Amino acid sequence: LYRLLDNEKKLFICCSGKKAKSTYSAINLAKKIKKKYPHLNICTVDADTVVEPRNEAYLITEDINNRLKNYDVVITTSVLETGVSIDIKNHFDAVLGFFSGNHTVDTVCQMIERVRDNIPRYLYINKMGLSSIGNGSNSLRSLLFSTHKKTKAIIGELTQSDLNQDLLEIDVNPCNDSLMAWAKRATFINSQKYYYRDEILEKLENDGYELSFFEVEDKNIVDNIKTDMKNNKLASQHDEAIEICSKPSISEQELDNLQMKKTKTRDERLTEEKAIIERKYLIDISPDLVKLNDDGFY
Repeated sequence: LYRLLDNEKKLFICCSGKKAKSTYSAINLAKKIKKKYPHLNICTVDADTVVEPRNEAYLITEDINNRLKNYDVVITTSVLETGVSIDIKNHFDAVLGFFSGNHTVDTVCQMIERVRDNIPRYLYINKMGLSSIGNGSNSLRSLLFSTHKKTKAIIGELTQSDLNQDLLEIDVNPCNDSLMAWAKRATFINSQKYYYRDEILEKLENDGYELSFFEVEDKNIVDNIKTDMKNNKLASQHDEAIEICSKPSISEQELDNLQMKKTKTRDERLTEEKAIIERKYLIDISPDLVKLNDDGFY
């Protein structure tokens, strides 16, 4: 990444996440690049920015080929996975991808294909996937058994509540057609996650890509970059947590109105997040609590 930017290359970067808690998320990569190369024009395209009025990425897919010409670096998440074709020629010099493992194999291959120009792709891919479906099994029998067991437990809890009995007449047959279709797809995706990097590279090779592999000989360089990016993530998380805490507390009606909005400013998104965290813990929140909540503390 740095080597390409040092040589004034224009880059289209794909990554797995959008939030500050992810080391190689869109927001963290944008902050790091902007700090190191303040002269570059950077656009971050994710599920939040494309619906945020006054953001440079607002509704960018409506005229993506013209608008992307204005940027030296474009950083995107899976919001540009399918249905978008970037047909600009001789603008971007390379596509980069940072894939930690939370996307499917198909999603990764789709993301790096958005730019149609014949330019090199540079990818970092985790050896194994980070997330799975259901109990994570690649056995159809095991996944269905686990899902059926979980469903019965939930219905058991509902039965002890004051719900109307009509609401409890749910089909829990683990072999109905829709559940079977879901389970077959889930076991296939789970199986791919065990050999995540290999599966992606095999698919790319089958799609006609020529593959080459490289490693940095000086491991200290890799360690320094990892430490630097981790510190960048922690600083980004801290700044966002302080920003969330600084937002006003809102009423239930105001929260409902925010959650119904399709387009939100950054202030509105952070205000909504504060309201949700306050209701989750029922105390005055602090930046430390916001960060703990990000990490799954609840």
